[in-house]
Amino acid sequence: MLRTTSAPETTLGSQGDAAQALEAALEVLPPVPAWLQGCWRREYIQQSFRAPKAVDKAEEGVALYLQGEHVCIDIRVNVVEQNHAAERGDAAASSEDYLDCFAGVAIEADGIINWHPIITSSSSVDLIDHSKVLSWLHQTSVDPTNTEDRGKVMEMRADDAGVVESWLEVDPEGGSERLEEKWDRVLELTGGDDDPENSHPPPAVAPHDCEETIKFSIDPNTGRPSFSAAIRVGRIAAIAARGIFAVGSVDLERRQVQVTFASTQAMVGAYVNMDEWL
Repeated sequence: MLRTTSAPETTLGSQGDAAQALEAALEVLPPVPAWLQGCWRREYIQQSFRAPKAVDKAEEGVALYLQGEHVCIDIRVNVVEQNHAAERGDAAASSEDYLDCFAGVAIEADGIINWHPIITSSSSVDLIDHSKVLSWLHQTSVDPTNTEDRGKVMEMRADDAGVVESWLEVDPEGGSERLEEKWDRVLELTGGDDDPENSHPPPAVAPHDCEETIKFSIDPNTGRPSFSAAIRVGRIAAIAARGIFAVGSVDLERRQVQVTFASTQAMVGAYVNMDEWL
């Protein structure tokens, strides 16, 4: 996942019945292969066309990718740099120094996964308009390969039940010599602050049991639209909303998420009602 593609240009416009229209637009898109749905952590990345970014250094950060049937959220945080900036109280430290996140949709075509970001950690969410995104979703369904963020993905290993545990992505044209990434399935997250009073054994759940949503809402005070995307896969959930990207562990009985990694460190360890995300 190169993610060099910009988020769609957006303008303020009439909202109409955005929720139903967005849901219908998503349903038109073909779902990604079932085995790819779930939560994944990147083991490594090798690339010959550019120097590694700070978030590409496995020893300093984490790269988590959640994939539903259509919606995907990718959160890459250089935890070391994020913690250092917080300790220094460094207001000058840009989020781009330790973040590389996006939310959008993924479409498979001829064995290639095409990632189409709607927003990124460096894009503004204040001017996103549902009519623009609807038009963009239609264009991606007509020509899913119209993105620079494309990868040939291959299953690598499955457990005894046939659930894929890892996969490899290579560049569609240049192969492994240009780009190679290995991703491993994640069933549980560790990190954040443990709170024994809030701990609750989660029920067993399939790793690709998914909920996903793309939402627009209007601020009643300003009239400005706000975009959000959220995914739950198994016992892990992620959100991209109002410039914040976060991922955490889910207690399905209590419909509660404990944030494990986030674009703003103040959220780490917090408990959130999952219905606020989905």
